[in-house]
Amino acid sequence: MNSVRLYIILILLFLSPVILFAQDNAVFESWNGFSVSYEVINDFELQINQELRISDNLMSLSDYIAEIEAAYDISKHWSFGLGYRIQKEWDIEDGDHWSSRYYTSVQYDFDIERFRIKFREQYQLEPAWYGASEWSYFNFSTLRHKLSIDYNIKGIKLNPFAEMEFYQSLNHPIQNRIIKSRYTVGIEFPLIDHLDMELMFRYQNRQDGLRKPKQEYISGLSLKFDF
Repeated sequence: MNSVRLYIILILLFLSPVILFAQDNAVFESWNGFSVSYEVINDFELQINQELRISDNLMSLSDYIAEIEAAYDISKHWSFGLGYRIQKEWDIEDGDHWSSRYYTSVQYDFDIERFRIKFREQYQLEPAWYGASEWSYFNFSTLRHKLSIDYNIKGIKLNPFAEMEFYQSLNHPIQNRIIKSRYTVGIEFPLIDHLDMELMFRYQNRQDGLRKPKQEYISGLSLKFDF
């Protein structure tokens, strides 16, 4: 019964920002997905992710994302990853289109008591997709800086986390700078063996100089399978 009450409280906390920001007429979105991870051999893992995004205050479908990533633990604290993403965007401003992304990343993580701290640097390349807008003819190159902090609560299978991430343009057609920032809080907990659920809330600020500045309040639910 205590676990049921705990989960109800967590879900209410997860939904409360939706109610608050809806009252302020802010842009609210929902990003929901699932992932499957499989350890092929020791220290080498493959992961497949799919995600569906709903935008415009939950009034319209905006994105479908499919992604595959390979990760290798170089040592106790260092890991390296390679990935590919394909994305379908339903966009009134820029037109409906498919786009792709290639990326590579390196991560360093360590523990301090029950905290786990992660630093990740990721380089990504988004080839031109030749759409309705001028900037769709440009190959975007971006560096992403991410800091994550997880906490393992003693006696409870519940891991709250917080993340901060900045997108730095490397070949912006106007000016190289920070074009997007993200701040995320959430919780992850097991449902059954090999299946976890993650609930998150995110604030995202986009100012890339090519489209209208956009502030987004995002809730998300993810299911994570691991084998």
